[in-house]
Amino acid sequence: SYLRAHDLEWIDDSSNEDPRWARGRIRTQVMPALERQEPDVVPRLLALSAAAARTDRLLQACTDLLLERANAESPPTSQRAVDRNGVVLLRDPLASAPGELRAHVVRSVARRLDRTLTAGGTRAGVEFISEGRSGSRVAIGGGLQTGLRGRGHGTRERPPGSRPVASGRARGARDRTHCRRRSAWSLSPAAPGMEIGRSHATAHRHAETQEAVR
Repeated sequence: SYLRAHDLEWIDDSSNEDPRWARGRIRTQVMPALERQEPDVVPRLLALSAAAARTDRLLQACTDLLLERANAESPPTSQRAVDRNGVVLLRDPLASAPGELRAHVVRSVARRLDRTLTAGGTRAGVEFISEGRSGSRVAIGGGLQTGLRGRGHGTRERPPGSRPVASGRARGARDRTHCRRRSAWSLSPAAPGMEIGRSHATAHRHAETQEAVR
């Protein structure tokens, strides 16, 4: 073992073999039974664990690349300000990624916000990236909401060296050009009183109704 190989001392925790705990039952009942049937089960499990660790590192590397790509061109200011306390990313790179990679991105962004999502919350966030409607927000649990903004058209600064627009436009228009606005996906702290699966607008109307009833 690692401790013996490095000549390190250790202590034995008596609860490790207590059958009242799952880890105790695994050590004293499950593993001995497996070893009787499959003598090489321990090295096979260790190899499986190592393979899973390598896969997880690869998935994390792919996640980092996708996040970098989604951040490659910052959304316009109007989109970037959707959720000041959250994270805003370009939607298209996320929507074109495989589902499991999108799930890893959603979980990674949630961790950046010091939140933890359940499997259901992660699934809702992943589905919203591809199926959500622009301008909507939905609570996905863990104190978080996901939202979409964008699409349509707008203006941006004219690239240096490009031809200005024709004369006769509004003053200052010569320095701007027409562009197609891209969609932005966000993950941020949920609005107060927002129920899981309910949009921000619906939650607001519900709160107004409750207040009117009182």
